Amino acid sequence: MIFYGSEIMGSLDGCGCMGNPKLGGFGYRMGAIRSFQQEHPDVGTLVVDAGFTSRPITTGQASTSAVLRAEAGAVYRALQESGFAAVNVTVHDIAAVDGLVDSSAEGGPIREILVSANIEPASSAFRPFSPFVVREVQRSGGARAVKVAIVGISDGVVDPASGFRSTEPGAALEVQIAAARKVADVVVVLAYLPLADFVRVFDRLENRPDVVIVANSFGAGSSDGSVMGAGLEARLDGPMRVVFSWYKTQKLGVLGLRLDDSNRVESAWNDYVKLDDPIVPDPAAEAMVKRQKDAVRAAREERYRAEGVQ
Repeated sequence: MIFYGSEIMGSLDGCGCMGNPKLGGFGYRMGAIRSFQQEHPDVGTLVVDAGFTSRPITTGQASTSAVLRAEAGAVYRALQESGFAAVNVTVHDIAAVDGLVDSSAEGGPIREILVSANIEPASSAFRPFSPFVVREVQRSGGARAVKVAIVGISDGVVDPASGFRSTEPGAALEVQIAAARKVADVVVVLAYLPLADFVRVFDRLENRPDVVIVANSFGAGSSDGSVMGAGLEARLDGPMRVVFSWYKTQKLGVLGLRLDDSNRVESAWNDYVKLDDPIVPDPAAEAMVKRQKDAVRAAREERYRAEGVQ
């Protein structure tokens, strides 16, 4: 079972869509996941995020960059501590995660969940992201564990001042999917792409993944993401299964995979869970939401003090 979402955009506290400030929030998200894991302890699960995890930091926000980095750091720490298998790094996230990839920084376990196949350092001052990670998931019924490779890609151009550059996602995917096939049974791609770019990139691939989780593709959906656009229905009847993530994880994606005895994907089903009442928020996740608010408040107060001295 793969639980997926996207577009946290720097806040663990929900999107505030449709009148509910906690809709899609991290407390609901982890509450739904933990509830399933407790009710079905024999089912192997993976939790992933398809990207746009932090708010982008631009030149005009230089004075608030410390605040935004504190915000992003708390988000990534929450995802890592909550057992996320992989988080796709997009062009929007680069400036906020530089402290995790600077060659002189430790980064620690947070960096171990970050993936990107087509964003790479432009100099030796930065460490590359892993193009993919491999996670082992125990199957139910005593079947042998399945190795799942999770690859990340995104579209867009990286600000050269960040010390990174983006490459063409299709070429990167060809290389990394082929590499992932050598070490994993199932290959999953987290793709932060508009629908048109998704079609263009994936239709040309010779090496195709088993599953693609696409974000940033709302197309004709509503402006606040509360209605998914036409053409974004799950595509599960081919050798490459495709699902689409709801904007700001208003609805948590739940993708079930049935495997044969050789750990190949035999069939799949997909559903969405609206992250709202009556789901009970996970207490540990709610504590992480508070921790993020406290970290941002402390960074903001420190900035005010520094500006006051000047």
